[in-house]
Amino acid sequence: MTSYRMPPAAPASRDLSARFAQCLLAGVVVALFCWVPASGQSMGANYADMWLVGYNQPYTDENGDLHVGESGPPGAYVQASQITDGTYASYSHDYTMNANLTKVNGNTTTSYGSGWNYVRLDLSMPFDSEDGGTFYTTHTTSGYCPGSNSYHTLGGAGTSSIFGVSYSVYHKVLQISPSRATYQLIQPCDVVCPYSWGTGLYRVSGVFPEYLRFGVPWVDFGSTIGIICEHAITAYHEQDAPMSCDERGR
Repeated sequence: MTSYRMPPAAPASRDLSARFAQCLLAGVVVALFCWVPASGQSMGANYADMWLVGYNQPYTDENGDLHVGESGPPGAYVQASQITDGTYASYSHDYTMNANLTKVNGNTTTSYGSGWNYVRLDLSMPFDSEDGGTFYTTHTTSGYCPGSNSYHTLGGAGTSSIFGVSYSVYHKVLQISPSRATYQLIQPCDVVCPYSWGTGLYRVSGVFPEYLRFGVPWVDFGSTIGIICEHAITAYHEQDAPMSCDERGR
């Protein structure tokens, strides 16, 4: 059997000195723990994302007829979310966050929020379908440090996306009845994201112009993913005069 010998007990004065040193070291560690992020390291998880959301979107009924503009013209807006999550790394901080979303023409919307351990801010801006280009969203986060009884910049996040629009045009080829007509995609129509329904039976509020024009948005994620077509219509036009397919944002 192996036996162990306990070390001799330290004098009381030495024990108190050791305890004082431990407490002092702990205080220094707490102070460093709060000050390190101010030198550029982030604390917890910082996340930023953006996407497109459609409103007043066209729909097809059980007969395959297309309904457009019944609740107003279709469109889309850019939605962005900014998140700081201290619980991800078990950091207990009172966070404050400033976030912004900037569109192609430089217009910016901002938001401010605070919370314990977790803050999420959502921002949105109308998407001008006549233009295409880069949108940016960023945030910076500050946190209250109990060790120094002060607020410090802890980090942030940001992302950008290139949004564009493919305009595809459909020409009326057959008036089936007073309430139905068939439209077909004109050729050539070399766009990235043509209107997905292609040739079909469409009803346009009882009026059937010669041409229909749909703006389908897309997002360019670069060389790793490429262009992704969004499931939303950013613009819709109808007229009797000829229209052509067009690409915006490239």
